[in-house]
Amino acid sequence: MTFGIKLQKLRKTQGLSQEQLADRLCVTRQAVSKWELDETLPDSENVLKIADMFYVSAEYLLNNSVTEQPVKTFHIDADKYDTVNLLAALASVFVSVVGFICYGSRLYWDYERYSKWSSQQTSHAIYYDVRFYEILDETVILIFLAIVITVSAIIAYRLYKKCKTRTNNQ
Repeated sequence: MTFGIKLQKLRKTQGLSQEQLADRLCVTRQAVSKWELDETLPDSENVLKIADMFYVSAEYLLNNSVTEQPVKTFHIDADKYDTVNLLAALASVFVSVVGFICYGSRLYWDYERYSKWSSQQTSHAIYYDVRFYEILDETVILIFLAIVITVSAIIAYRLYKKCKTRTNNQ
């Protein structure tokens, strides 16, 4: 199998046009076409770029007697920024859930304490007004935390799918 056939096969496997490959290599489309037609060979710098781009060895590209791609012995990890963003989203979900539990339990125990106190008192109108605003504040915080949990979980799920897809494609 010649260099041109191998290059064309690799390019099509990745779903690239000759123009896209040429842009990535900083050459003209005509140069890529000549390489694929085996009219010329790229210089050594471009051979190394092509080998890195398609995760094959330069020997595989240039040696006509080697017809099968070598088995990949390395693992390409997903984009490091996607991984960091995924970890940040998961941390946000965790912290928000902890905050939600803390505020929810505080709201519950305050309600229990208020119920006991109000059953013992004859007049609790002032405490009721103040307690109403405290409960309202805590409810707003719980709603905000629920929104943060939902958005963070959605972002984490999408990043997880993106990282998993990228890893599977490589």
